[in-house]
Amino acid sequence: AGAGVGNAPLVAGERTTFTIFAADTYGNQLRSGGAIFSVSGVPSSGSNSADARFSVSASDIIDNEDGTYSVAYTPSGAGDYFIEISVSGDLIFPPGQTGYPVTVVAGPASFDKFTLEGPGVDADITVSGTNTSIRLILQPRDESGNALVDQDQLTSDIREGLSQRIFPRAVPSGASRNIINQVVTYHPSLTTVVGGISTTRKGVYTIDYTPTAVGFLQTVLSIGTVHIQGSPFLKRLSSGGVSAGASFADGPGLQGTTVGFETSFLIYLRDAANFPSSDATLSSSLDVTITGVAASSVSTTGPVWSAGSGAYLFRYTVTKAANVSIFVTYTPAGGTTGHISDSPFTEVAITAVLVDPDAAIDPAKSRVMGPALGVVVAGEITAAAGT
Repeated sequence: AGAGVGNAPLVAGERTTFTIFAADTYGNQLRSGGAIFSVSGVPSSGSNSADARFSVSASDIIDNEDGTYSVAYTPSGAGDYFIEISVSGDLIFPPGQTGYPVTVVAGPASFDKFTLEGPGVDADITVSGTNTSIRLILQPRDESGNALVDQDQLTSDIREGLSQRIFPRAVPSGASRNIINQVVTYHPSLTTVVGGISTTRKGVYTIDYTPTAVGFLQTVLSIGTVHIQGSPFLKRLSSGGVSAGASFADGPGLQGTTVGFETSFLIYLRDAANFPSSDATLSSSLDVTITGVAASSVSTTGPVWSAGSGAYLFRYTVTKAANVSIFVTYTPAGGTTGHISDSPFTEVAITAVLVDPDAAIDPAKSRVMGPALGVVVAGEITAAAGT
């Protein structure tokens, strides 16, 4: 007898008790102790309980030495259970039952146990354009992790505690771009499809957002001053397929250089929505051709991925004076080759050395250009050119 085997619902995470009254085979209550009882909770058939079978610790079954035994346990998973009690291997149960039925309901909301799921939070994501709307689902939960059916009490708190920003470089630091105008919506009932299986969730919130760049997406959500479970989230937000026409190149190597001196430029790949690509495996899809001088007078390196620049680095040296043209093309797998923006780059001057070796260098008129002067990553090749 007692609340732990009673008809009233139990609250997940709250300790409950009941008392076992030992009796002989004639139903007479015993007045001494010594029996060894086992107690466990078994989910009933069709139960939505989050947890499987649980056992009550022997230390929570107290022999009062008067024929009664005090039992205490703390249910964690919400759902319907049977409390099974056995002594010496024999089950004790009410007539017509396999145990004592109890119902466990979710406890009070615990913000740090709330879960957020969806693209860009629980997995990296690839988007195809600036109008790509992405949905996240916020599931309220209690301290034990049981799903709660909220009553639209937190919409304003979620809006106030939500922030998202994108670090557009290949490292999640430095300058960032905020995502704004997220839409927070409460759903009394929401049907979702996960792994091809349709499920209905009650009392949840959705957050719809539209990214404006790619890179590392940081999502922070706190309710009041408490972060939800896993916050802040950091996932990779990548672009869709590369568009040659939207891609471009920049750097001193497109302006020219001096005979025998290595120079370079960067190739920035973009998709059709002008989202930068962070795919570091596309070197073989890029081709750089230099014309206007014999091939034997040109040595090249790359293009190779430069994580610090978020672009592909191409370096070259020409050993004869000439005006050259530089063709930069991109060929997608199984697709058609296309020139990047402004390719070919023409009238790129490779000049002979005409400097008086005894003349002093004027720092005010000299210059250095190249990706090595920006953010670089340890272990990644980079370059700069001085004139």
